[in-house]
Amino acid sequence: MPKSLMLDAKAVGFSCALLWGGAQLVMGILATYVGYGVAFVNLVSSIYPGDGLGPVGIVLGTVFGLIDGFLGGYIFALLYNRLAK
Repeated sequence: MPKSLMLDAKAVGFSCALLWGGAQLVMGILATYVGYGVAFVNLVSSIYPGDGLGPVGIVLGTVFGLIDGFLGGYIFALLYNRLAK
């Protein structure tokens, strides 16, 4: 496969980390202070320990989202590059 068609695994990982971590942050803030998205935060808190409503839950959810997003994006890019050959 031409080098130009390969994905940069780190770039994809960081992009996914920012998207998923940012989504966790925004939804945590909205759920805690506005009441919107509480069901989403409760669903994700069943996966990420410590995630939930309140400032500590928002921070932990964001950190877990950043880590999970990076790992998911990084592994996706590696698999894509491997399988697209």
